[in-house]
Amino acid sequence: MAGLMASAEIDELVAELPARSELDGFWDRMDARLADGGAAFLADVGIALRRTYGIRPVPNVRSAVDGLLRRLALLPWPGHVPQVLRLAAGAGIASRYVASLLAAGQDLADLAPALAPTSPATLRACLAQELVLRGARDPAPMPIGHPLSVLPGVRTALEHDPPLPRYGLDWTRRPTTLELIPVDEEAPAGDVPPFMTSPAPVGSDAAVATWSTGTIETRLVEVVEPLLEEAIPLVVGALGLEHPGSQVQGSACEPRTVWRLLFVAASLGGPRNLGEYGAFGRLAAWRTLGALSGAGEHARIAEIERRAGECAWYRFRVGEPGIYHDLGLAALSPDRCRIAVLAAADPGTRPA
Repeated sequence: MAGLMASAEIDELVAELPARSELDGFWDRMDARLADGGAAFLADVGIALRRTYGIRPVPNVRSAVDGLLRRLALLPWPGHVPQVLRLAAGAGIASRYVASLLAAGQDLADLAPALAPTSPATLRACLAQELVLRGARDPAPMPIGHPLSVLPGVRTALEHDPPLPRYGLDWTRRPTTLELIPVDEEAPAGDVPPFMTSPAPVGSDAAVATWSTGTIETRLVEVVEPLLEEAIPLVVGALGLEHPGSQVQGSACEPRTVWRLLFVAASLGGPRNLGEYGAFGRLAAWRTLGALSGAGEHARIAEIERRAGECAWYRFRVGEPGIYHDLGLAALSPDRCRIAVLAAADPGTRPA
């Protein structure tokens, strides 16, 4: 009888939701259920909404499903995680997003169901890597052969305090690329040495691959005579990039700053999308760092880290000051005869 009553209540909620002018009453009802141990009920409502309306832009449905997921994922309680897994599977929610929420909201001890071998491989791998980014050490074995399995189970020296989003029940706060490093306002001057250009190494743009509506340019520059680090902006400014023009404003930077910039670009995406989230953002950042440093995008992480430490790095502004998302990086090789360049910009505004 109780099951039938719950089913009837869910049918009623699903039918009336699109017509609601606001969801305050709906959330009062859901929160009361959750406080009474009704995590499974919230998961059932979310699954029913998705099964009834699919992914069509029906009013209130998307925000309701997301709010139900966030309540289960962000409010720590031992019984919530299995219901998150049910809701994610039944509503077809992306594993990388679910993993980001779980890592931000749940205690490691309560995440055992999501890290178990019976959990979907991508969810398990993403969650393990999200936990590593938050300081965990080898939280769970990685699925054999999964793309994320090449990443180490602990943070490297370059990955100190990676910028991660903060989540609330109805909000998300994200760091931005421009806040991470100051850029000098004086443009360089001097004679540009002769150089040749060729296609950039594969993987140079992995960290900005989701910036689909922006401008992304990559180049590989080679010179005959070794360059001084001061010549990097002169060469980059002479490349004829769509951005930033004939002169480059920027600053020398350390490899850990480069990794941080790449991670923000990959994990948080451009202004018009939500990026790769933490786990795949970590992978994309290492691939781009490997390509730009000359180690190769598929080199071992330790080798990429070593090679990146031998390069001289320069971060420059792309586009006009105040642009929402921009990333300009140049890596001078250890022999000082090769510069790999990545320039990406997207001036749009992030969707609500």
